[in-house]
Amino acid sequence: MSLYENLTGQKFNRLTVCEEYYDSDKKIWMAFCICECGNTTDVRKSKLRSGSIKSCGCIVRERMSKLNFKHGEFLNGKMSKEYQAWFNIKARCYNSNNISFPNYGGRGIKVCDRWLDSFENFFEDMGRAPSSRHSIDRINNDSDYCKENCRWATWKEQARNKRNNVYVIMNNEKKTIARAILLLPITRDTLYHYMKRHNCNHQEAIDHYVKKYLRQEIHGKQ
Repeated sequence: MSLYENLTGQKFNRLTVCEEYYDSDKKIWMAFCICECGNTTDVRKSKLRSGSIKSCGCIVRERMSKLNFKHGEFLNGKMSKEYQAWFNIKARCYNSNNISFPNYGGRGIKVCDRWLDSFENFFEDMGRAPSSRHSIDRINNDSDYCKENCRWATWKEQARNKRNNVYVIMNNEKKTIARAILLLPITRDTLYHYMKRHNCNHQEAIDHYVKKYLRQEIHGKQ
């Protein structure tokens, strides 16, 4: 179908073209349409033909109305915390205009099939947020949004779970450097001074202080 073919009288999903015209300001062909619901709308010809626009907007409104009626989490334009979380994770993964897209969808992070088109499934799996301070956090930052990889977490818990965190093994448990330092009678400056002086990595420095204070504890009990 040629871009310049006259579409007047043709129907595309819920929209029937009444007339078409050229918008000289935007330099695009437009179609003035009437929708099955009775409303009229102006649509880019290209979007009408591609099917990306199917109605005057009534399809989306109907879907949202049914969704609101079903779970009551998005009423009068106000989203519940849980609905906002579900809405946002989809935006981060699939809306290339979202400011966070490069760190999510842009690097392959997806929303599982069970959650993608169903807030009800998301809510069934995750439940209510424990408090206003909690938000959705992925346990493995390189994996997708799904029940097995998500939790409600505070910003402090999420901060410890950032991709740029450095982890060490301490007492047979994986911990962030920040957490490991809190468990030892040292400061961050002490740790990094030791690393620089001995040209060693985080794990070697933590091992040194664990052994050092473990020895002190043993000798102190003797």
